[in-house]
Amino acid sequence: MSYFKDILDEVKTFEIRLADFECEKGDIILLREWNPSTKQYTGRELIKEVGYVVRTKDLQSYFWNEKDIRRYGFQIMSLKDCGYTSCHSISELDERLDRIEKKLNKIKEKP
Repeated sequence: MSYFKDILDEVKTFEIRLADFECEKGDIILLREWNPSTKQYTGRELIKEVGYVVRTKDLQSYFWNEKDIRRYGFQIMSLKDCGYTSCHSISELDERLDRIEKKLNKIKEKP
């Protein structure tokens, strides 16, 4: 798996890093490709702009308790436009809401 290639191909649109440095929305970062086999940089680089930053210590106090975090961990998702910026009919909206409700019910059923 090549994280760098996925970023290059715009498949991976997020980055997970240890928060051992300051980073804010609008910052410009240099990403360097790392080869874990040789433990060296490959020489390929990308320059990206930071679009959003969230720190997990902040999330813990706002949304979840420590017990649930230890049990489930975190899931990082990349969001992209799916073409549904508005619904074309009430029935389409009803179908989408039914699917969401079913997913939520499955989540609630988990122990």
